Amino acid sequence: MKMRLRSKKSDRAVLGDVSNKRSASDAPITKGSSSTSNSQPAKKQKTTSSSSSSSSSPSSNPLLKQPATSTSTTATTSSSVNSQLPTQHSMQGSSSLLSLPPPPQQKKSSKSKHTSTSSSSTPPSAPSDPSSNEIIPEAHTLQYADAIHSDDVLALDKRDLRDPLLVANYATDLYQGFFRAQDKCCPTPYMDTQADINSKMRAILIDWLIEVHMKFKLVPETLYLCVNIIDRYCQSKTVPRAKLQLVGVTALLIACKYEEIYPPEVRDCVYITDNAYTRQEVLDMEQDMLWTLQFHITVPTAYPFLVRYLSIIRAGSLIKIASNYYTERTLQEHDMLKFPPSLVSCASVFLAFNNGEINDVDEDSMGYPEALKEYSGYSMKQVQECAALIAKKVGEEPVTASRRQLVAVKKKYASDKYRNISENYSNPSTDFDSEEA
Repeated sequence: MKMRLRSKKSDRAVLGDVSNKRSASDAPITKGSSSTSNSQPAKKQKTTSSSSSSSSSPSSNPLLKQPATSTSTTATTSSSVNSQLPTQHSMQGSSSLLSLPPPPQQKKSSKSKHTSTSSSSTPPSAPSDPSSNEIIPEAHTLQYADAIHSDDVLALDKRDLRDPLLVANYATDLYQGFFRAQDKCCPTPYMDTQADINSKMRAILIDWLIEVHMKFKLVPETLYLCVNIIDRYCQSKTVPRAKLQLVGVTALLIACKYEEIYPPEVRDCVYITDNAYTRQEVLDMEQDMLWTLQFHITVPTAYPFLVRYLSIIRAGSLIKIASNYYTERTLQEHDMLKFPPSLVSCASVFLAFNNGEINDVDEDSMGYPEALKEYSGYSMKQVQECAALIAKKVGEEPVTASRRQLVAVKKKYASDKYRNISENYSNPSTDFDSEEA
C-alpha cells in the first residue's frame, strides 16, 4: 500500500498536479492579488489534465504527446515562480507607486529641503518669486547665464504662427544664435597659406560640385554646407593639388549625411570622380575631415539667413529666385569669404529688390528695405560694398586656363524651373545711392 501511494503521488507530480505541495512562500499576499494568484493554478490544472487525457487516448496524434520530463519541468518552474513572488512587505512597498500622490503638507516638507526660509503666506503651488532666497543649482546657472531669449513673437513673425515649418515662436532665438555663431565657425580667406592650390582651382572644384548637386537632386542646404566644410578644412590644413577633388567629394558626402533624407552612397561618390579615388580613400578622408573640424557640422551658412530675409520683406517669387541665384553665384568666389554669410545674403536680397526688371515697383519704393535694415543690423554702406562685388561676379563668367567657362550656376538658373532668371533678366546694377539710408 505504501508503494502504491508513493506511485500515485509520483504520478500526480509527473502529471503536473502540485496542488498538495505548498511551500512557505505561498502565503496569501494581498486581497487584490489573491484572486489572481488562485485562478492561475486552476487554469493550469485544467490544461494539464486535458493534455494528460488526450495523451492517454490511443487515437491521439503522437506529435501532440509531451514527454514526462516536460511536465516535470513545468511543475518545477511553477514552484520556482511561486517562490519568486514578492512577499507582503515587498508588495506594500511597491503599491505606493500605484497609490495616490501624497497630501500637500508632505510636498511642502520635501520641498523645504531644497529651498530656504520663505513666507508662510505664499502657497506651495505658486510660482517662485525672483526676489526670494531660492537656491538655484550651479549647473543651471552656468548653462543659462549667457543665454538670450525673446519673451514674445516678433510682429513680423505673427503672420506665420499657423505655419509650423516657419517656427515663428522660435525664429528670433534661432537667428540670434546664428548671428552670434557665424563669427566663430565661418571661414575667412586662406589661399595665402596654401602652397599647391589657388582660388581658380577652388572655383573649378565648386563649379563641378554644383553640377553633381544638380545630378543627385539635392537640397540647397547641402551645397552651402559642403562649401563651408571645404573652406574650413582647407583653412586648417594644407591640401595638395591631387587631393583637392577628394576633399570636395568627401565634403559633399558629409553634407549629404547631415542634410539629406537619402544621401548617396560611398560608391556613388567614387563613381562621379571617374574612379580617381578608391572607396577606402574616401572613408579615410571623411575621418580626417571630421576630426579636423572636431565634428562641428552644425554651422550657419548663407542659406538660412537668405530664407529669413526673404520672409521678412515678403518677397515675391522672382525676387526669391534672383536672390538665390546671386547668393549661389558667390559660392565659387574666394574673395567673398571676407564677408560674413549674413551680409552676403542681405546684399543679394538688396540687389534683387532693386532690380527694376525683377521687382515691379516704383523707383521711390526701392532702396534698402527698412525691415531688412532693422533686422540685419547692417548699414547701407556695408551692404553696398558687398552688393557691388556680388553684382560684378554675377556679370562675369569665370574662365579656366584651358578656356573652359565655369557657368554651372548660370546654366542651372537658365531652366524653366527657375524661370530663366539668368538669361531673361538683366544682371544686377551697381549704381547705388551713396547716401546711407
